[in-house]
Amino acid sequence: ALWVDKHAPQKVEDLAVFKKKVTDLEGWLEHCHSKLTKHDPWVQRVMVLTGPCGSGKSAAVSVLARKLGFEEVGWVCPAGISFQKHLDSGQAYQSDLDQLLVFLRTAQAFAPLE
Repeated sequence: ALWVDKHAPQKVEDLAVFKKKVTDLEGWLEHCHSKLTKHDPWVQRVMVLTGPCGSGKSAAVSVLARKLGFEEVGWVCPAGISFQKHLDSGQAYQSDLDQLLVFLRTAQAFAPLE
């Protein structure tokens, strides 16, 4: 196992993220879960976190998902594969944005958090 996986935070107290951000994120997840359990059609189902690499975005989501009993589904931007490599492989080229859109459409097919 990789060091980063072996020593990943296991609980909220282990996170090296500004506590207010963790509280905000947890509140958003709980709010969405509450709306989903009430079958509210206007619930937000997608969260986009931005920030520098290594700032704890994925770790915070993973820890909170575990704490709240949610299944985590995430998309990681693929490493840049050049258009030429796609031509050489015979595969159709798909931009990063197109790959994200396919992921989002697929993620919508999953059952909501309940």
